[in-house]
Amino acid sequence: MREIVYDKLAVGIRKKCFYGKKTLRRPIPQGGRFETLNPYEQKKNASKKRGGGPAPAHGGNSHNIRYNRTKKPPQRRRAVLLGCGILALLLVILLVTAAFSSCGRSGDGVSSALPDDSYDPAAGVLDEEELKDTLLKEGEDAGQEYIDETLFIGDSNTYRMMVYGFTTLDNDIGLVGMGLSEAWQKPCVKFQGVGTVTIPEAVKILQPRRVVLTFGTNNTVGWSTETFIAEYRKLTDAIHKAYPYADILINAIPPVSEYRQNQQVTMTTIDKFNAALAQLAKEDGYKFINSAEALKDPATGFAKDQYTITDGIHLTKIAFQEMFGYIRTHSLITEDTRPKPLKEIPKRAETQPSVVESDPYINYYKDGWPEKEEENADNLRITFGVNDPALGSLSGELSQTIAKGAQCTAVEALPAPGAVFDHWECTIGRIDNVGDPLLVFSAPYEATEDIYVKAVFVQDSGPALAGVRDRTIEQGYAGFNPLEGVTAFDSQGNTLSVTFKIYVKGDTSATVMPEVMVQTPGTYVVTYTAVNAAGVSASASAVITVTAANKPPVLSLSASSVSIEVNTPFDPLSIVSASDAEDGAIALSAANYTITNNATGALTGLGDALAAAGSYTITYTVRDSAGAVANAAAQLTVTAPPEIPADPPTPDVPVDNSTPDVPMDTSAPENSTLPPPDAAGDPVES
Repeated sequence: MREIVYDKLAVGIRKKCFYGKKTLRRPIPQGGRFETLNPYEQKKNASKKRGGGPAPAHGGNSHNIRYNRTKKPPQRRRAVLLGCGILALLLVILLVTAAFSSCGRSGDGVSSALPDDSYDPAAGVLDEEELKDTLLKEGEDAGQEYIDETLFIGDSNTYRMMVYGFTTLDNDIGLVGMGLSEAWQKPCVKFQGVGTVTIPEAVKILQPRRVVLTFGTNNTVGWSTETFIAEYRKLTDAIHKAYPYADILINAIPPVSEYRQNQQVTMTTIDKFNAALAQLAKEDGYKFINSAEALKDPATGFAKDQYTITDGIHLTKIAFQEMFGYIRTHSLITEDTRPKPLKEIPKRAETQPSVVESDPYINYYKDGWPEKEEENADNLRITFGVNDPALGSLSGELSQTIAKGAQCTAVEALPAPGAVFDHWECTIGRIDNVGDPLLVFSAPYEATEDIYVKAVFVQDSGPALAGVRDRTIEQGYAGFNPLEGVTAFDSQGNTLSVTFKIYVKGDTSATVMPEVMVQTPGTYVVTYTAVNAAGVSASASAVITVTAANKPPVLSLSASSVSIEVNTPFDPLSIVSASDAEDGAIALSAANYTITNNATGALTGLGDALAAAGSYTITYTVRDSAGAVANAAAQLTVTAPPEIPADPPTPDVPVDNSTPDVPMDTSAPENSTLPPPDAAGDPVES
C-alpha cells in the first residue's frame, strides 16, 4: 500500500508519497493535512462502498487517503509525530553535513548533484551566439537515409531507441548502465566471428558516416563537471583515433521528469553538463545536437508530460519521436571520406530488442501514483508474448517475477499449422540462442524496469534454395557438377537435400544426363527442387550454356631457319603468320616473339643479336580470344662477313727516259701544199 506522511521539515509544506522506493513531493492544500488509513479503516470503507454508502471525501479513488481539514490528531499521535520530527531533523542535519563534506573534496573530482529546489529553467538555455558554429541549426528534413548512415552510441536511452524501432543493431550501440569511465575502454560490443570489442573498435568495424553520442545520465550523481568532461573527451578521442572518417556529434543529455524516482538526478546538473558538452564540442571541432530543448517543458525546464516512463528518467516512444525529428532537421552532411569500397561488416552477436509498438510505461505520476503491489526493488517482472497469436502460442508461465540475475522457468514457443517459430526478442537483456523454441530467460543485473520477451512466428514459406545460377561451360568440360554451390534450407534453418533435372531449353519432353550435356554444344535448363518435412516443395531453375570446344590458334613459319650476316636488317615477323578458327587472322607484334642466345641461354634483343655473330632461337607465341595458346620456333644464324685478301705488291720496273731514234720521212706527201722543209727539216713559211 502507498504511505503518505506529513512532513514539515521539507522546504514549504509538502506531502511525501512513497511507492516502494519511489518518492514524490507536491504542495498540499493550505490548512489541511493528509492521513493514512489503517487496514481496518480501509476494509470498512470498502464495505461501505459495496453497501451503497456515501463516497469518501477525497473523490472515491482507491488510494485509501482521507483528507481532513478539521480533525485534530490525538495527543498520542502528536507525541509520535513530534518524536519523528526530531529524528527527521537530526537525519537532515547529518545529510547536509555529509553533503558539504562531499562538496569540499575537490581533488578527486567528485561532487554532489546540484539540487533542484530552486531550479531555474532559463539558466539551462545555451548561448546560441557564442556557440553559433557548434550548435546544429534547423534545416530541411534529412530523411531516414541520414539516420541509417548514423551510428547511435550511448547508455540505456540509446538502447531504448532500438526498443521503439528507431534504430537496429546495424546502427545502434546502446548499453544499459554504461558510464563514461568504461565507455571508451571496456569490451562490450559483440560481433560474430570477431568477439567482444570496445566501442571505438566497434566504430571502426561498423564504418559509419557519422556517430551520435548520448551519454551522461548515469554520471550526473557524484561527478564533477571537470571529471565528466575529461572522461567524455577520452571517448571522443578514442573514437576519432580508431576511425577518423566519421563525423562526431555530441547529443545533449535528455531532461528528466519533475516527478522522478531518483531525485539525485537533477536538471540543474544536467543543464550544467550540457553546457560543458557544448563547450567540449566547440573546443574539439565537433557539433552539438541540442535535442534537450525539444524535450523540455518551456515553463518548467523538466521533461514534457508523458515524455518519460514510470521512473521519470528513461524516455518514452513519443519522446524519441520528438528527438529523432529534431536530429533529422538539425543534421550534419559533410563529404563522405570513408575508404571505398567499405569492408564487409560482420553481424552483431547481441539479441535484437523486441520492438514496442505502444508504450505501457508512460509516467503519469504527476496525476497520482498508479496502484501497484509493493515489490522488492531487486525483482523484475518478465512477461512473455507472441507477435501474432494466429501464428503460434506459448507454453509455460507467461508472467514471472524473479530477482535480477536469476532465471525464469522454461517457456516454449509452439507454432500453429502452416507457421514456424523464427526467433526470440526481448526489450532488455540477451538471448544466446534466439532460434531455440525452448527458452530459459535470465534477468540481467543491470535492468531497471520490467522486461518483455516476445516469440516471433512466421508463415511457413517452404524451403529456400540458394546458389542457383546461370553458367557457361566449354564442350567437354570434365569438372561440371550441377549441384556445385546449390543449397536448400527449411524455415527453421535445417539443411534439405536437393534434386535436379536437365532439359534442352524449350523441350521438357525428355531429360538429359549431365555427361551427355557437356559433350553437346547447346542451351540447357537445370531445375532444382527441395522438399521440407511437411511436404512443401520449392523449385528454382538455371540456364547452362555449353559452347563448342575452342580450337587453338595456328602459327605458320615460311622458313624454319634464317642465316644472315652481321648487321644485316632482319624482321622476325617476316617469316611468321597466325590465324584462328574462331578469330580469323591474328595480328602479330614484337610482343609475340623472344630471341634466345643458344650459346648462353640468355634472352637478347633483336639489335644485339644482329650485331654479334652467333646462333639464336626465335620463339613465337600467340593467344586467341578464348585463351588458347600456340607456339613455334625458328633458328637464326648470324655470320661474320668473309675476309677480302689484300692486293699483291707491285714489282720494281726500271724506267727508260731516253728518246728512241726514229727515222724521219722528209718527203712531202702527194698533193701536199706545204712548202718544202728547210735544212732542219721544218717547213718554210712563205
